[in-house]
Amino acid sequence: MHLHRRALAVRRRQVAGLGEELTWVDAGPGTVCFDRAGGFRCLVNLGDAPVDLSEAAEILLSSVALPPAGAGASAGCPLVPPCG
Repeated sequence: MHLHRRALAVRRRQVAGLGEELTWVDAGPGTVCFDRAGGFRCLVNLGDAPVDLSEAAEILLSSVALPPAGAGASAGCPLVPPCG
C-alpha cells in the first residue's frame, strides 16, 4: 500500500498537467517504457538484469532498493533494478 501511495504522490507532482499523449519507447528486453511531455519518462524493469538510464535521469520511485550512485555501466548513470 505504501508503494501505491508514493506512486500517486509522484503522479500528482510530476505528471499532472502533462496531457494524455505518450510515446512508447524501446528500452530493451524485459522493460516497459514511455515518454510524456515535459521530459517525463516511465521505465518499468520486468527483466532479470538492471537497466542503465541516461546520465540526466532521476529515479522517482522504486519497488526495490537502488544500487549506489554511479554503479551503472556508464559512469554516473543510474541503474533501474529488476522488480524482484
